Amino acid sequence: MARLTSLRVQAAELAAAARFYGQFIGLELSDEPYRHDGNDALHYDLAWGDLASGDYMLLHVAQAEPGQHTTGAQIEITVEDADAVHQRAAPFGVTVLEPPHDRQWGRCATYQDPDKNTISATAARPAPAVGQVPGTA
Repeated sequence: MARLTSLRVQAAELAAAARFYGQFIGLELSDEPYRHDGNDALHYDLAWGDLASGDYMLLHVAQAEPGQHTTGAQIEITVEDADAVHQRAAPFGVTVLEPPHDRQWGRCATYQDPDKNTISATAARPAPAVGQVPGTA
């Protein structure tokens, strides 16, 4: 079975993207942007899981080259508390597309990152008890 293991977000302004994904959304990006052999673009990374087992994911936020396309992605990120993320929107000057609201799968809010990608922040609901229909009490 194939699995997605890496997502690269190209940013017109890397520092603004790092503030959005790190400080606003709450992802634990690398402390400083860096370059390494095989990747000359200045970037931040966040990885979790185990590459050898295939249970691995890498978020790579990279400085775009001049003229490189940086918009159009739709990304959903699981957060601990969608309302707490939303409270940081105004201080960070984040564009709110949808304020927090309840969905069958969790509490969701939708924002635009600095490059106008659509980012949903979702606090997942606990799994329903056996025999319980999701979204019912």
